[in-house]
Amino acid sequence: MRDDCLDPSKNPRAKHFARKRRVAQAFRDADMESIVATLENCQEISVQAFCRNCMHIFYVPEKCRSRVCPLCSFARSRDRGRMILALTARMKFPKLLTLTMPRWTGIPSDGIDRLREAWNLFRKQPVFETVSGGVYQIELKPKNDGWHIHLHAVLDCPFIPYQHVFSAWTKILGIQFAEIDIRAAKTDAQRVYVAKYAAKSADFEGDLPDVVAWYNATKGKRLFAGFGVWYNISPEDLPAETDWHPEPFACPSCGEIATCGLSRHAIFTLGPDILKEIKGFFDAAGPPEKDLW
Repeated sequence: MRDDCLDPSKNPRAKHFARKRRVAQAFRDADMESIVATLENCQEISVQAFCRNCMHIFYVPEKCRSRVCPLCSFARSRDRGRMILALTARMKFPKLLTLTMPRWTGIPSDGIDRLREAWNLFRKQPVFETVSGGVYQIELKPKNDGWHIHLHAVLDCPFIPYQHVFSAWTKILGIQFAEIDIRAAKTDAQRVYVAKYAAKSADFEGDLPDVVAWYNATKGKRLFAGFGVWYNISPEDLPAETDWHPEPFACPSCGEIATCGLSRHAIFTLGPDILKEIKGFFDAAGPPEKDLW
């Protein structure tokens, strides 16, 4: 770890790094040291990378890519939001649908399974016949009396009656009332709101021990997915003329695309025989001269 990452005069994202440290401490208190190590190292240490085309050696920040990392989860949600914004621009009738269930007091992972089961049944109802496809995200928030588990879905459909949605959803859950929200996303401002809401990352600025429970509940579970014509959609599937595509990583020396990788993975990209011959080349590069936040 590096202390200068917490200095606002040196790191403009110092408050986010401090938040990451607090999340790591919550896992340390829970004796989950393997997660602590990945969180504390995330973007605080550099790892060696190389280009297979020109054999240029450079360094990149280590990233944990954990759902509970404030740095990585925010970056992922931002990219997902951009993807959703680009996709809704190509929809004829974009809408945001929010479905809730009663406060869950049991094991939170079971609540996620229950919501997904209800969602899959809902998609088979007559009210869903006009929906061509979309994406959904399951959210899990701790409350004083249990867990607030709900789902946001971006849909492409001409009209979906609120009362029909309400009736179908409450019948599936076996309850008399559920909070449901349906709103159109015709304007650019509405599309931005929908994309932001459907792709937002988890926020653990409240009671930090809840982050451990959230992690255990969501571990191994898919919280974001496409369905219908958007099934298994990814940024790479977007048409070339779409507003946004993820930027491909280019070698900082030769500019080639898709030729770079981490030196620690060179045995897989180059093979053991070639790696044995050039291992000294990696070792001779030494540590990075300068890290930039």
